[in-house]
Amino acid sequence: MSHETYNDPYLRDGIHLGYNHYSDAAGTNHVVNPDGYTSRISVGYGSIKLATGVAPGTWPFDRLILDSAGNVGLSRSSAGNRLEVEGNASKSVAGSWLANSDARIKTDITTVTNALETLNQVRLVNFHYTDSYRTAHPVIDNHSYLNVVAQEFAKVFPDYVKGSREKLPDGSEILQVDSYPLTVYSAAAIQELNQKLEKQRAENAQLKQSVTELKELVSKLAAGKKGGAK
Repeated sequence: MSHETYNDPYLRDGIHLGYNHYSDAAGTNHVVNPDGYTSRISVGYGSIKLATGVAPGTWPFDRLILDSAGNVGLSRSSAGNRLEVEGNASKSVAGSWLANSDARIKTDITTVTNALETLNQVRLVNFHYTDSYRTAHPVIDNHSYLNVVAQEFAKVFPDYVKGSREKLPDGSEILQVDSYPLTVYSAAAIQELNQKLEKQRAENAQLKQSVTELKELVSKLAAGKKGGAK
C-alpha cells in the first residue's frame, strides 16, 4: 500500500475507514466518485472523528469529534467544554436540561436576596455578531440576538463568566457566559415584588378599615349633634 494513494479501508497514522477517496503525495485529498457523497471514520491522533454526507469534491468535514479528554464536538472540535455544538441544538420537548439539586449534596445554602437591585445592574442587549466571527462560524445567521455582554456580566456574576479557549485573530481568548443566574434572580425578584405587593395590600386593607371606622365615628358625631339641637 503506497503513501500516495490507497483504497478504503486504509491504515495511516491510525485507522481510517472511508468511502471513495484518496490522498496524493502532496497530502491533497480527492473524492473518486464525483457524483456521490463521501463518509469517513478516523481513529487516531488521540481522537475519533466521523464525517458523513459531505458534498462531492470536498474533503469530509468532521460532523462528530471525540477527543482524548472525552470532550465531544458536533461539527467542531471541542475547545475545552465537555460538549460543544457548532450552530443550534434542540430536543423533542420543551423544558430545561435537568441538573442534580438534592439538598444532601449542597452546603452553605442561603436565600437569594436583593434580587431586584442585582438585576438592575445587568444590562440586557440586542446585538449582531461581527463579520469576522460569522466568517469563522458560517452557521451563525446574520440577525439580531439577545443576551448580555460577558465583560459587563462578570462584574455582577463573576463566577458565571469564563474563557472559551477559542481565540480571536489577535490571540486573545473569547469569553463565554452562563446566563442561568438571570433565571434564578428573575424568579427571586418576582417573589420580592409579590412580598411588597402583599405588604401594600395589607396596608391598604388597614387603611380601608381605618377609613370605615372614621366614617362611622363621624356619622355618630353628626347624629349626636342633630339630637342635641332638638
